Amino acid sequence: MRVRVFKSFAKFFAARAIARRAVRRGELGVLRHDRPDSLFPSEVPSIGRLGMGDRVLAELDQDGFAFALDPSDVPVFNRREQKMPRLRHLIDVVLHDGVICLRKRFRRPPPRMESGSSMLWHSLLGLGFYQTVAASHRLRGLPCVAAVRKVDWPSRTVYMDYIRGDDLRHQVSQVSPDGKPVHDLDLFADPALSSLTDDERDQREIEIFSRTFGDRFGKDIRESILAINDRGVALMDVKLGNIIVGEKTGKVYWVDLERSELESFPDWDASLQEQRRHLDRWFNLGLASAAR
Repeated sequence: MRVRVFKSFAKFFAARAIARRAVRRGELGVLRHDRPDSLFPSEVPSIGRLGMGDRVLAELDQDGFAFALDPSDVPVFNRREQKMPRLRHLIDVVLHDGVICLRKRFRRPPPRMESGSSMLWHSLLGLGFYQTVAASHRLRGLPCVAAVRKVDWPSRTVYMDYIRGDDLRHQVSQVSPDGKPVHDLDLFADPALSSLTDDERDQREIEIFSRTFGDRFGKDIRESILAINDRGVALMDVKLGNIIVGEKTGKVYWVDLERSELESFPDWDASLQEQRRHLDRWFNLGLASAAR
């Protein structure tokens, strides 16, 4: 436990230094504001009626579905009727400085979290917040990553690109061959599926993805992750829900950098290899064996 806590502090100081330096030098944000899969203000009905002032347009639930605040925006954002409450951080789609962004507010740990757990230290230090900002700085300009545009330090909030499209988990849910659900809200309502362990649920998603999509996204995912690794970032939270397929281009985007490992962190080589094993499990890319 002491080793994990020590490593958490080492990561915290390294990520915070990178993040603060990037903000101080103005080295965050995208190089262009008109990515092909961005959502533009002209496409949101309420903006035409209410103007360009900063406000929340929609809230994202635990399953990644958006729910519009203004009824006129429902056709743009909503994909289902029932909302699954978020368990950790708060994520909204907002209009900010004339650009539609995804706003992620990093919350403090829940009161019942065990005092000795490494996740508690991770949350108390705000490590996920600093890792997101530091990794975004290293990946600035890469077209396969949702970039951070702005940071609010006191509230631990980041404003990121909003990419219009479905994540791979949403796509799998639409073509599940046995007609069974994959999202948390629906799994909890199914007596058989609600009893599955996290690993069993993941394996079920992996098998459905492999049967329905095969190698369709493999090349893009492989190229994107190699480009990310070349910048000294490893993405440890590998899962279908963290990859969005752009609605207009069909390109893949990685959207969650909270658990990123950086080349300057302890055990970089081990982290890189662990990331490759996760990718091989989910997408059968052969990265771990190719690296040996």
